[in-house]
Amino acid sequence: MGVYGIQNSPAPGNIPGSRWGATGRLDASGNVWIMGGYGYDSTGAVGLLNDLWKYNTATGQWTWVSGSRLWPSGIYGTKRCPRDQCSGARETAMCWLDPSGNFWLFGGFTNDSLGNPAALNDMWEFTAGQWIWQSGANVVNQTSTTAHRAWQQLRMFRRKVECRVLDGRHRNLWLFRWTG
Repeated sequence: MGVYGIQNSPAPGNIPGSRWGATGRLDASGNVWIMGGYGYDSTGAVGLLNDLWKYNTATGQWTWVSGSRLWPSGIYGTKRCPRDQCSGARETAMCWLDPSGNFWLFGGFTNDSLGNPAALNDMWEFTAGQWIWQSGANVVNQTSTTAHRAWQQLRMFRRKVECRVLDGRHRNLWLFRWTG
């Protein structure tokens, strides 16, 4: 069972619950960031999680940054509009940190905006304390499309099992499709 403490406040007693299928990365300072997975929340309930955590390797303390509930569907709103949005709970997603330190999330197994469980191709950015839906669909099992942005060109595809960032240098995003 996780001990969430006060959001955005590191503390010696904070710790995420046990989980598998979470996604995570190291930031430029060597801190560990993890998001989601299938595991235990603060009440001991088991299911998909949408919590974002930061582990400060210098202090040895966890900080609960965002999220907390089991199986919440994403709150999508309008793409690229940072208002009242939240990434849904998920497992086997992929993530990366951009050169500015913003946390990015792509796909995974989750409930879509209609509550249907399956694979998503949505892309989210966590910046300045809020989630922003940047690209992809808000419903499951979408076919390939191409999305353009000033600093990236990204091929979105129907996601099967798991994705990984192969190279995030120079603001290029590379995705690898793993089908088992």
